[in-house]
Amino acid sequence: MPITSFTSWMLKLRHPPDSVLPSSGTPSKPPTPAPPSKLLQLLCLALLCLALTYGGSQRNLAASCASAAALLEVENEALRAEVERAFAPGAAADPELSQRHDLLLARSPVLQTEIGGLAGSLMEATFGDGPLVVEMLLQVAPGKPDLVEFELAVEEMPYTTLYFAWQVRLGLWDGCKLHRNAPHVLQFGPKAGKMEAFKESGLQKVVFQEYNPSYPHVPYTVGLAGRPGGPDFYISLIDNTRAHGPGGQGPDSKLRSMPAVADPCFGRVVGGLDVLGKVRRLPVREKNFHALVDYVEIVSMRIKGH
Repeated sequence: MPITSFTSWMLKLRHPPDSVLPSSGTPSKPPTPAPPSKLLQLLCLALLCLALTYGGSQRNLAASCASAAALLEVENEALRAEVERAFAPGAAADPELSQRHDLLLARSPVLQTEIGGLAGSLMEATFGDGPLVVEMLLQVAPGKPDLVEFELAVEEMPYTTLYFAWQVRLGLWDGCKLHRNAPHVLQFGPKAGKMEAFKESGLQKVVFQEYNPSYPHVPYTVGLAGRPGGPDFYISLIDNTRAHGPGGQGPDSKLRSMPAVADPCFGRVVGGLDVLGKVRRLPVREKNFHALVDYVEIVSMRIKGH
């Protein structure tokens, strides 16, 4: 579904997106200190749409999601601003900074957990409760495209899989590229002119670095590149748990006192290892982060059965 059609469909609700119905049926606004990002707006709108469709307690879920999403984003930005001020050259000591900092750190995981739970509910309502497999067609050589399949870790990584599944559902990855063939990863990303579509949809970055230690970066798992992650993703070719797991790439330079973060690991390859073998034999520019001399086109990407 095109981005504009998807957005229009989401906005065709019987109530405006900044108003939700609690169980009493009386319109009220959730406590939103500032507007959430586009991705979280879509998440909240989707949950609100489910609420209007199914009724009952889902309406409270929609209100809760809107509040959690806005609070998470506001508090992340507040924490970043606090830490940047504290480490600015010549900054005066702030006796209240430590207390505010600790409060924000304590609240962020709670909000992340809440959004994860709501994202899981939305994934199940949209795609069902069975395994979700992404089918990716790669133009490795002239002729018929080759198929690579990877299963999404919906239970372990609900927020990240929702983020990626919506990218696939909107067709954002069609016509993108596999551009890096490094010893440890194969990396995929938008090609020139495609990044704008990710930005317009609000799906260019995740809001937080979701990570589950029970789903590490072992060979042939799928992870998000960048801090914050997205839209680039990669397939691990070796065990990258130490390098891409918590603290593996050092602390965030702007959030020195934040707990160590990790690349989200959200899927595993279940078909097409021979295709990846073909890609491994393609020539690279070693002095340019092992970029492929000629990138491999992603012809299409779909969620199997949907």
